[in-house]
Amino acid sequence: MKNRNFEFRDFIYNFSDIITAVLIILIALLIIAWRVNAIMEYPQTLGTAPEQNSESVQSPEQAEASGSAGDENSASESPAAQQEDISITIQPNQTVTDIAQILLSAGAISDTQQFIDAVDAAGAATMLKYGTYSIPAGATPAEIVQLLL
Repeated sequence: MKNRNFEFRDFIYNFSDIITAVLIILIALLIIAWRVNAIMEYPQTLGTAPEQNSESVQSPEQAEASGSAGDENSASESPAAQQEDISITIQPNQTVTDIAQILLSAGAISDTQQFIDAVDAAGAATMLKYGTYSIPAGATPAEIVQLLL
């Protein structure tokens, strides 16, 4: 009789362990199935981000098609030429330092560190969007950051 009680108790313990493991797996599958749509839509959200800026932004494809000046403006231009808007192109995955260097070589800013400080102050290091922008002559680094958001 004593041996039979141990067998029954072992069966109950093993059965409860199996049920617990199956429940955990089912809950994990339900959570994954519930969030799979959000996970799959995330790349599409990233792809449409630049189109939200409609004022002075073009996609890189539009900039190439229109023959945009991009980074061709330089700081060595005459002061009269610098009074015009400055066109820059920011490519995907460029860092804040890369963007600051583009702005410096285009003549939009005079110091890369001022732009980097303005980005840090706005908390926008990961929110700058790529595309082609028209920067007004004499714009401050803070104003340029707002254009790139």
